[in-house]
Amino acid sequence: MHVRMLTIAAILFIAGIILTACGLSTTKSQDPSQDLPSLDVEIIMSSQDDGQWSVQFDFREPQSAVIFPCAQDDYRRRSWTATSSGTHVRHLFDAGVDLLVLDPPSQSATFTVEPWFEVLPRDYTPALFFSHGGIAFHLPQFEMFAMPSLDAALELEPDLINLQDAPLKTQFHFDVDGLHVVNGDVSIGPLSVGLDDAPGYVYLGPGPVTQSERFAGILDPDLPVWLQANFENKIGEIFTFLEARHKDGLSERVTILLSMEPPEFQGESIGGSTMPGPLLTMTVGGPIFAQPPSVSLKDAVHSTLAHEAAHLFQKRYAEHRTCEPWIHEGHASAVANDFMGLETLVNDRERQKCLNALKHSETLPEALYRSPYECGAAVWNVTNSLMTEPDIYRLWDHMMERRGSDRLNSEDFIIALIDLTPSGHETNWFVSILRGEPIQVDLEDYLIHTR
Repeated sequence: MHVRMLTIAAILFIAGIILTACGLSTTKSQDPSQDLPSLDVEIIMSSQDDGQWSVQFDFREPQSAVIFPCAQDDYRRRSWTATSSGTHVRHLFDAGVDLLVLDPPSQSATFTVEPWFEVLPRDYTPALFFSHGGIAFHLPQFEMFAMPSLDAALELEPDLINLQDAPLKTQFHFDVDGLHVVNGDVSIGPLSVGLDDAPGYVYLGPGPVTQSERFAGILDPDLPVWLQANFENKIGEIFTFLEARHKDGLSERVTILLSMEPPEFQGESIGGSTMPGPLLTMTVGGPIFAQPPSVSLKDAVHSTLAHEAAHLFQKRYAEHRTCEPWIHEGHASAVANDFMGLETLVNDRERQKCLNALKHSETLPEALYRSPYECGAAVWNVTNSLMTEPDIYRLWDHMMERRGSDRLNSEDFIIALIDLTPSGHETNWFVSILRGEPIQVDLEDYLIHTR
């Protein structure tokens, strides 16, 4: 998932985790002229001169209550203005969803939407800002479930555990004349795409598009010259590195969106995400990017790109979900450190943050929960001292082959590690700690200083 931090010193490399309520599959875009009789709702979106967007929902059947499960921070109530009578949006705090009310029941609802560029907690940013007028919409924010009544919506429980129905089958129609990028494909003119077919973000706006066999990229023209000039070579270098380590490449062309924070943004920011498509995003901002770049700033940008690219390679055969993000975030952090040529797979900042988490935890799983990126990287680093042939890339691929379901957990990691390590006291001891046995006195030194 994508979160942008406010200080360079506190950068976290945020991954494209697959959100249970917001996940998408990936196929090709549909022809706008195609007959789609099974659709439940069509969403027509067009830009206005003032930067806002007109959004019209056309439902196949009259609706009285529709919920949006991707509803962090109550942003719709603050940025959506209903323009059809009897229509409004409210936030259901107990269930953590937004509710679209149509009274009386109707087959249509219209809004004026001011794109929301601010970071949301634990969710993707609804729209990415580009200084030349382009915009990228996160389509899963429009995922909807029809409720049989308003009362049924008000009775929803947290995490929607009592929600039984499938989401509405949704088709978008963007009334635009310019360029758009979807699933690595670049086209011009009106766009029609299904929610089931969309990668996450859909870019709409001016070019140019930086293209190769591996990717189609949109770079904000206000990005620093050094970042733009070096981008194609650096992303190619990262992909080549990962292809060599995994002994395999990506089967589909990647969409890459590199954007700037809006002008009103305060602070300093580097953040990224990945999601189905495949799609990679990175957003930067702050006064530091208007100055000559330091070595540490360039390293932070390149490490972020490597971290996010690592997620693309993690998911090249199958998507995965997990309630233990240290598995994929720790691996991506370790990969980024490997790409940057560090002596170990844990950098100094990660060591310090993991050490602090260990000091406040009674078990390793608790420390991994507190500090999934940093302690996760430390765990993956330790595996190199345990495996017969140190190779965190092989270990990841073996884990994905052996996993019991699409929801990764620490047992999947442990089973794969045991497969690739000789039997012995040290492996058994480390596995027992991973399974939650109380932390031993020497674990801090073991995790933090293993080379």
